[in-house]
Amino acid sequence: MTIASTAAVFMSTLCLAIGPREGLEQARILANDDPDKFTDALDEAIHVLEDDASLVGDADAQTLRIRSLLTLSRAYLVTDRPAEADAAMDRAIRAALGDTVPAADFGPSLAELYAARVNALGEPGKLVVTCRSACEVIVNARAVAPGELNLPPGVYAVTVRAPGSHDDAPRQATVESAGRAEIVWPEAPPEPPPPEPAPGTNADLDVDRPRAGGRSGRLLPRWAEITGMVLGAGAVGAGAALLAIDATCPGGGDPNDGDDCPDLYETTAAGAATLAVGGSLLITSGALLIVDEVRTRDGQKQTVVGLGWHGRF
Repeated sequence: MTIASTAAVFMSTLCLAIGPREGLEQARILANDDPDKFTDALDEAIHVLEDDASLVGDADAQTLRIRSLLTLSRAYLVTDRPAEADAAMDRAIRAALGDTVPAADFGPSLAELYAARVNALGEPGKLVVTCRSACEVIVNARAVAPGELNLPPGVYAVTVRAPGSHDDAPRQATVESAGRAEIVWPEAPPEPPPPEPAPGTNADLDVDRPRAGGRSGRLLPRWAEITGMVLGAGAVGAGAALLAIDATCPGGGDPNDGDDCPDLYETTAAGAATLAVGGSLLITSGALLIVDEVRTRDGQKQTVVGLGWHGRF
């Protein structure tokens, strides 16, 4: 384990022992005196403070947090870690939630870095938090009033909860340059499905009005019922015709004369089956049509559907 990592572990333990604010004050002093050894320890102490619930409404602790982030950024510059210095400055800018960061108090090099990072982040965007009832809003571990905030671009941890509650976990909100991010609390519940119409109403009887789920009030479409009757009637006619020619001679001869009529039609089974299927289809389709027409009658003029068929045997 390196000296820097050992110092970070020690600082975390120290913050827990004497308190997050007191531990952070000590970490700032150590990082100023020896940034090579204690820069990572300062970063750890800042995280401990940010995880402490008392930070949310403590203005002095918020000031200490931002100044500690600026100390951290300067320590990274001194130890030739420019990427970490940029990241620490960005954290300070976002922790300020749009307020000016006192980077000039830490020397010209940090003031220049602050100006460069503000320019690099781009034009501020808006975070709009709308509460439908009484709420508390916490953005990046800082209590704010609900409404509109002008924030530097970036990702923010946002908690919206009922007053006095500690149950809601933070959500991430991304604020883009010149963009707008919105949070509505509590979220609107899903709309309930439309109620089923009461029995006997026109909604139940209207064949052209679909019910919930896209279904109409009929058992089957009218065209299907009429088609079934037509097919059933045709099958009845065919079955009757097959029974009529059963045991007759194909050429019209005398069926009792074996020489004159060597073959006979054997259509009893086929005719009976066709007649049975056709009759069943005709009766079922007709019954469904009658039931549906009665169900869908709404006092208006209905189309009368009739079906006639003739057969000659």
